[in-house]
Amino acid sequence: MFASRYALKGYNQITIRDRKNQKGENTLVLKDEDGQEIEFRPNLDLDPVQVENALAETTIVSQPWVQRSTKAYNVFNQYDPIRELGSLLFNQIFDGQRKHFYQQARYQAREQERGLRLEFQLENERWTSLPWEFMHDQEGFITLSSFVQVSRRVPRPSPSRPLHLEPKHKPQIGLMLEDKSAEQFSYELVKFLNEDYLKPPNSPVNVQIFPLYHATELLASGQTFDVLHFIGSVNPAYLEKRTANNEPSGELRKVAWLLMELKQPTPLVFFQVAYSQQLARQVAPMTGAVLGLNGILSVKAAQIFAQALYRSLLNNETLDQAVATARQEIDLQSPGSREWGLPQYYRQQTITLLAKEDETAFEATELAAPASRDFIPKGIHDLTEIDILRQMEQLNLAELKRRKDVLGDITIEPLEKEIKQAEENLESLSQDLDTFS
Repeated sequence: MFASRYALKGYNQITIRDRKNQKGENTLVLKDEDGQEIEFRPNLDLDPVQVENALAETTIVSQPWVQRSTKAYNVFNQYDPIRELGSLLFNQIFDGQRKHFYQQARYQAREQERGLRLEFQLENERWTSLPWEFMHDQEGFITLSSFVQVSRRVPRPSPSRPLHLEPKHKPQIGLMLEDKSAEQFSYELVKFLNEDYLKPPNSPVNVQIFPLYHATELLASGQTFDVLHFIGSVNPAYLEKRTANNEPSGELRKVAWLLMELKQPTPLVFFQVAYSQQLARQVAPMTGAVLGLNGILSVKAAQIFAQALYRSLLNNETLDQAVATARQEIDLQSPGSREWGLPQYYRQQTITLLAKEDETAFEATELAAPASRDFIPKGIHDLTEIDILRQMEQLNLAELKRRKDVLGDITIEPLEKEIKQAEENLESLSQDLDTFS
């Protein structure tokens, strides 16, 4: 079941941008729908280690298996680093008179049956790197409410014209796979869409799957897409290297450069790739909207987010609404997880995937697109899929054991059963892999 939300008529907006005052000091300016402005000097020189340590807790704080045990839950409930960080960020922006400014804008939006978007237009590098998506007021995390959205925006370079991208009758969606470990995810995503939305022969959307190196060739040749969805590697060794560097591969950076050079801007780009927030910011001025990740999204959370995002878009909701729904869905299916705050949403305009007159649901081409498996040698598809499943099970087992270590001496029976099941699954997959080898 997907998160229920109010039927919004659109969004009002509070813009938060930075500038230098007459003394040369860095300040923030709040501006609402009526043009009212408040300028102030925030204290946002946060310790980078504090931010990094808080983000490291996104997958272990108050997980469902923790909540089932009172003792275990109390360990985390005493101090939630992400909630503390979120409260600090919110209070730096909306404190004192500025809190009234926020409450008044929120009340006005409610009265108009509209949502409230907080859009950050920041140039200060230290401030752009802060995880504003986790802002927490006294009532809760604001991006998990029914109608508050946090987005980011990088102005288009002068003298570029403002973007005006219209939804199409036959949008082109490209799923770009970073390596073979991302293939299983793409199949699961298309399988989900097939079950709920794909009803041939009346197909309003084309979906194609490509390896990443082929994507660069396509973009360089001038081929355009309405949605480019880059699905990152889940290979443990690759992710470990990426975590150390906190940046994507050179191939993805090349893609980002190509996207900025396209004559026809791409309406929606989704970097579902670990630590892709800088890529998202880089291409944001030249696209309709971009999603990037401020860290590593678990396989489960990535599946939940992507499925919820597409389900909303294919029901003719705007991307603003789709992102809100996807965040809420992670929170519903993984109560207490904070991974919903890792996606960063940059926007230039409101994006709708399907043209208004297209009332039918999303449909796609057959999955068996030749290009989808170009980088896998023929004759070892079964072996590859087993290896992918084994890698994913290794990740799952490692995460379960890490959670157990965090809890120390506290025994949680459901967690131990999950570890045992994961070990059995891994043993079975290893035997299957030996048989094929």
